[in-house]
Amino acid sequence: MSLASKGLVDTADSDLNSVRNENAGGNQLFPVFLKLNKLHTVVIGAGKVGLEKLTAIMHNCNTARVTVISAAVIHEVSALAVAYPTINVIQKVLLIATWMAST
Repeated sequence: MSLASKGLVDTADSDLNSVRNENAGGNQLFPVFLKLNKLHTVVIGAGKVGLEKLTAIMHNCNTARVTVISAAVIHEVSALAVAYPTINVIQKVLLIATWMAST
């Protein structure tokens, strides 16, 4: 059942289709707001990008429960784990097939 058939979208408004067409090649990211204090977050990788993600998570909620899984862990990630007791770092190689089998 479509949104239009539920009366949630005005089908007379053709601007929606033009927005879809204009942005087809643009930014495909979708901003999401999460209650980090209610979730257990997993960050895969503990390099520069993982550090960026971990820092952003902890900056927004210093009580967030985060598990970081990575074969190699840079010093800055280890330092954050020492500073925040809710960060758990697991140093191991994670194969996608292994992860998918456990979900």
